[in-house]
Order: sequence, then structure tokens, then C-alpha cells
Amino acid sequence: MRGALIPSPYASIERILLTTKPQRTLVSDTQAHWPSFPNEWIMPVESQRSLIVLPQDFAVCKLGPRAAIPSWATAGDFFSITRTVDELSIVCSQNSVPAGIHCERDWRCLRVAGAMPFSIVGVVARLTAAIAEAGISVFVVSTFDTDYVLTKQKDWATALDALRHQGYAIRESS
Repeated sequence: MRGALIPSPYASIERILLTTKPQRTLVSDTQAHWPSFPNEWIMPVESQRSLIVLPQDFAVCKLGPRAAIPSWATAGDFFSITRTVDELSIVCSQNSVPAGIHCERDWRCLRVAGAMPFSIVGVVARLTAAIAEAGISVFVVSTFDTDYVLTKQKDWATALDALRHQGYAIRESS
């Protein structure tokens, strides 16, 4: 029968999960609170709007899907390695990348300050929207604790201006 709904054997579990999902409530202008999470997961809104500049330039590299992880990829304080069925993608210090590697160079990077619980919604969306409004593309890396946004060096100053205009505080890493 066309358009018929097939009942899910998990429908009652899905309803429970949907109805017990923690709801975010605004406690004040400077602090969001998730009632079902421990107090250490309360994150001030200003932390979500505080960005830290990583000092080096980065490259985004593409290797074959079965390639071994090269030693140069893990040099430096920040790198990200992702393997899919299509590629081995590496973000690392561009000074570490040998000649002849398929990559895009001249990326700069911002880190969202502080650690965030997975329940926080919209941090990357707000951040990238501010940069997109300036007509700049981004490359995003997320970790367990936080998010990193990379833009090309040629767009760096414009991206920082756009973020400051949206109320982001930007500081150099220490």
C-alpha cells in the first residue's frame, strides 16, 4: 500500500528517548544550563564566543584510503587524521608536509575556547554563519572537547573582522 506507515518495533523506546531528552533552559545572559548534566558541564555563553588563534599555518592533505599514516602528519601540537573508504585526510602543520603530497596549503585555524558537552547546539553553525556571510569558505574539525575552524590565509583578516563584528572575542594562543 503506497504511503502506508510501517510501525517500528522500537516505537515505544523512541518515544521514551524523545520525551526524556534534556531540554536546555537559559539561566542568564551569560550561562546556559542543562538540568540533567553535572554542574561541571555548565558552560558560559561567553566561552562559546571566545576563540583562540593557533599560531602556525596548516595544510589539508589527501592520501589514498589504504595509505599508512605518515610520521610527518603527527608533527606539531594540532593535527587531525580521518580515514574513510575514499581517502585518508590529514590536517597538520604545513611545514611538516613533504613536497609532492596532494594538499591545500595556507590554512589558518581558530579553536573554540573551552570544552563543550555534546548537548550544546549551534556553536559551529553560528561560527561558520558569521564567516559565510563574509563570503568565506571554511574547513571544520571537531574533537571530543571542542571545535576548530580553518580559513585560507588570504581570507584570514576578513574572517576575523566578521567574527569580531558578531561579538566573538579572539585571542592569540599562549
